[in-house]
Amino acid sequence: MGYRSHVILAIKKDVLGKNLNKLGINYLSIKEEIDKILLCSSSCIVEKDWVLYEWINIKWYEKEYRGINWLVNLMKRIDQKEYCFLRIGEGYDDTEELGNDENSPFDIGFRKEAYWN
Repeated sequence: MGYRSHVILAIKKDVLGKNLNKLGINYLSIKEEIDKILLCSSSCIVEKDWVLYEWINIKWYEKEYRGINWLVNLMKRIDQKEYCFLRIGEGYDDTEELGNDENSPFDIGFRKEAYWN
C-alpha cells in the first residue's frame, strides 16, 4: 500500500514551457516519467496563464519516483510567485506548503473540517 498524500500544484504555464535545461533540470532525460505523473493527476484545470494539477491518494516519494523528484527540484529553482504547492499526508500534522499563491487564479489552501456519519 504505502504512505499516501493529497497533493495540489498550481504552476504558471510558461514555466513548464521554458527551456528547463537552463535551470539545470534535464527534462528530456525523464520526459516519459514526468508526463506519466502529470497525466495521472485526478484534476488538471487551466485558468488564465496557470495550470492546476491535483493528485488524490498518491505516493509522493521524491527519492523513489524520478518524475516527482524532478517536480520537487523544479519548485526549488523557480520563483515562488510562479507556483503554489500543497501536500497533505496521512499523519494529522503532515502538511507541506511551498510557493506563493497570491498571483494564482486558484483559491488553494488547507481546511480542517468536522463531520459525522
